[in-house]
Amino acid sequence: MKNRIVATLICLSLYSFSFGQTSDSAWNHWDSLYAVGHSLLYSNPDSSLNIAREYIVWSKSIDDEYERAYAHDLLGSAYYYTNYLDSSVRHHHIAYDYFQSLEDSSDMVSCLINLGNVYSDQGYYLKAINFYLTSLEIQRSIGEMDQQSVAIFDIARIFDDQKDYLNSEHYARSALKIARQDKENHIIAPSLNLLAEALIRKGQLDSAELLTRESYRICRQENFLIDMASCESNFGLIDQIKGNFYEAKTHFREAISITKKYNDPFSVVLQSNFLIDLFLEVGEIDSARILGIESYGLARNTSKSRFLLMESTLRLSRIYEASGIPEMALSNLQDYVKYLDTIRNLSASEAILAQNNLEIEKANSLLYENISLVKKASNNNRLFLLITLSLLGVGLALIILMVILNQRRKKLNKDLQVKNEIIIGNQKEIDDRKQEVIQKNMELNELIHNKDKLLAILTHDLKQPFNQLHYMLELLHLNALNGEERDDMLLEMKISLQGTRNTIDNLLIWSKSQFGGFEWKPTVVNLNKLALEIKDQLRDQFKMSSIELSTILDKNPVNALIDKEQILIALRNLLNNAMKFSFNDSIVEIKTYVRKDMAFIEIIDHGTGMTEELVEKLSGNNKQIMDLGDITSGGTGIGVLIVNEFIDNNNGRLSIKSELGKGSSFAIGFPENN
Repeated sequence: MKNRIVATLICLSLYSFSFGQTSDSAWNHWDSLYAVGHSLLYSNPDSSLNIAREYIVWSKSIDDEYERAYAHDLLGSAYYYTNYLDSSVRHHHIAYDYFQSLEDSSDMVSCLINLGNVYSDQGYYLKAINFYLTSLEIQRSIGEMDQQSVAIFDIARIFDDQKDYLNSEHYARSALKIARQDKENHIIAPSLNLLAEALIRKGQLDSAELLTRESYRICRQENFLIDMASCESNFGLIDQIKGNFYEAKTHFREAISITKKYNDPFSVVLQSNFLIDLFLEVGEIDSARILGIESYGLARNTSKSRFLLMESTLRLSRIYEASGIPEMALSNLQDYVKYLDTIRNLSASEAILAQNNLEIEKANSLLYENISLVKKASNNNRLFLLITLSLLGVGLALIILMVILNQRRKKLNKDLQVKNEIIIGNQKEIDDRKQEVIQKNMELNELIHNKDKLLAILTHDLKQPFNQLHYMLELLHLNALNGEERDDMLLEMKISLQGTRNTIDNLLIWSKSQFGGFEWKPTVVNLNKLALEIKDQLRDQFKMSSIELSTILDKNPVNALIDKEQILIALRNLLNNAMKFSFNDSIVEIKTYVRKDMAFIEIIDHGTGMTEELVEKLSGNNKQIMDLGDITSGGTGIGVLIVNEFIDNNNGRLSIKSELGKGSSFAIGFPENN
């Protein structure tokens, strides 16, 4: 309240001065307000923003580019601390252009660091690092290194956000070393916290606690509230790892309280994420959900930081997964992947642009060398003509000189030809790289398209069984069914839940296979024993569906070199499909045999069968997600992906035969291993 009153009095006092005044008292007045605006950036950014807006109006009324530059710089900082990142970038760029035209290197350094901070929050990590590195180059060129520790620490912070902990620790140690030499407590404290986080990840808790306590002492001495909150979160992480959950909650809540007093929504969300993770670990799902929704709302309404939104949606996905709400978990996971893809694409695009600029600079350098050679050749030709005209009467001397100059001209032309060939080769390399980038973008778009299609299909397929279960539970709750109807409905619920479980199991298996969770571990497996094993696993499920599961086994061992776990998963998918499309009281058979040095295991059902078009799709070793119209009655199509992928992994071959109304057979053949 006190800050608001002070800020209001300051803003009212602005009107006591005419914008056209240029007296010493007016200049002193605006210089004082500029200092007040800077001092309020951290404690009361809204008041700082009001002062900056009035200051920039005054700066435009006078003919002084320095004052305009400082006004835009202050306004950019005020917009940053009030979370208007786009406006902040615009005004910091204007300020930088002014300082550059004024050749004010010191203020250029500050502007570059401010721009790096804003671009970092927006997810432009490569661009942010380039601004920090440029600020270091300028400082070295002018011999003023008072902000080098700031730039180096900011680079360490970006690497930490990207989870590149090795580089983050390296730059944090460099920043700490320089800051200790220069006694810069505002860099020493956060650097100690960042290094403590690295030690916590390594399990070196005692060392991490010592660094955090040193940072906490500095923060209390200097009243560094944000860094003090980071100290509290580090203490909380240490207690959480040790199993002291009550003490950990206390530290995390204190960190959140400090950031709220500081009125920094960005830091509030970051500190809240630690407490959410702890709630999930100890099973306090409701507390995690309440804090997660509040934190996500704060990130969405007060900041344009892609990093903050990405972390908040990831927490929500985990919360809904733990709450047993898979639709919301998948929806938030999809949002998380979108933010992650956006940040990765931004970094990839920046890297490609930087590479292209480097190639263009090389080409320009070769072009300038060519121009120099052409000028050199032209000058030599002029010299040759002058000598020829002046020494026309000197026969032998003139001939010798002509031969010498002609040789030099040939050498220069040869050099020129070599340089031209280099330029042509570099241009071809640039074109090839462009084509490679285009191809990579097409592949990336295809992957994103398949991912979106998969999530849409899963949402579609999961909604139907959940809606059906909800309706059945309503009927049971209302006692609207007699005993026999209730038993039938409970059986339907059990079958529906089994189908939904199979869908989720397939999703987890497919996700694990995509991210390298399955390693091919081949062993010699007897397919007869494998058939009996899968029969035992699914016997009760088939019995519940009134379908008989039988085996027809070869009298001799049928051996193949396969990964048993992967083939069991593939067989389970095929048998579940056979059961789903079989008639009641029919038989599903598991058959093994050897034919032409191939070991076969075959699933045969006597159910609805398939059309030729569907058989052709399934037989084509399809690696794509099926369209929603293709799977309306058959499932998500993930099972097809898993079966095809695992059979391919084991050098197998899938053969499908089917006839409508009579049933289908799926024969998997592997090279026989005796």
